[in-house]
Amino acid sequence: MNIFTFLLRTTVVATTLLLPMLASAAESAKLRQSPIGAFGGEIAAPADNPGFFGTASLTYLNICRVPDGNGDPIALSARTVPLPIGTPTGGAVPNGTYPLSVPAGTIDFNQGQTQLNLVGGYLSESLYGDGRLSYAINVPLIKQSRTFIAVEPAGTVAPTPAPLRAGHL
Repeated sequence: MNIFTFLLRTTVVATTLLLPMLASAAESAKLRQSPIGAFGGEIAAPADNPGFFGTASLTYLNICRVPDGNGDPIALSARTVPLPIGTPTGGAVPNGTYPLSVPAGTIDFNQGQTQLNLVGGYLSESLYGDGRLSYAINVPLIKQSRTFIAVEPAGTVAPTPAPLRAGHL
C-alpha cells in the first residue's frame, strides 16, 4: 500500500467519523429539516453495473417546533399599539393617550410526514469521457399532517380610562 492510498483511506474514514459530529453541532444537536419533502433522487446511487436500476426509500419526519435564527422556539413578539381615539372623541382625547399593551404570544407547530420515494433509471453500457450516462426518475409520494396554533394573550389598556358619567356621551 503506497502513501497516497493510505492518506485517501484515512481521509475517508476521518470524514465519515467527524461529519455526524459537525452536523449535530447546529442548534444544540438538533438538525434542521425542511417541512416539505427534501429527500429525492439523490438517495438512489446506481451501482457500477450498466443497465436498469431501481430503489425505494421510506422516510418519516416529525417536526414539533419552528425555531428562530437563534434556535429558540419562534413566538409572537410583545407590542404596544397606540389606540386611535382622537376621532371618536372629537379630538378631546388625543390619539395614543391610551395604548394597548399586548404580551408575547406563542406558536405551536407540529407536522408529521411520511414519504415514499420510488426511483428508477438506466445506466448506459457505453463509456463517455471515462464515465457512463445515467437517466433516473423519482416519484415521491408524500402524506402530511400539520397543525398550527397561534395564541395571543389579551391586551391591557393603560392608563385605565375614567368611566363615562351618565349624560356625557
